[in-house]
Amino acid sequence: MKKAWGILKGTRITNRAKKITDEIMADGQERSVRMILDLIWDDVKRRKVSGRDTIPTIGELSYYLSKNKEYTKRIKQFNRRQVTVYERVI
Repeated sequence: MKKAWGILKGTRITNRAKKITDEIMADGQERSVRMILDLIWDDVKRRKVSGRDTIPTIGELSYYLSKNKEYTKRIKQFNRRQVTVYERVI
């Protein structure tokens, strides 16, 4: 039961991380989760914001993007690898 609660708790993304993600994705370009996280890190460094609630984990961000109706998901091929990209519907 404790492990299940940890998994459920781990899929929550904070409001600050949601806001930064939505700002980054506002232009409607396709980006992978890794690209979004890199941009969030750059933004946090530039603003000199600290705190765990700013940077989501890969799982949290993937869960947020897949459950949010504003984002569409596509699977693309890059160098024989499948990469999932997300795009904000404007």
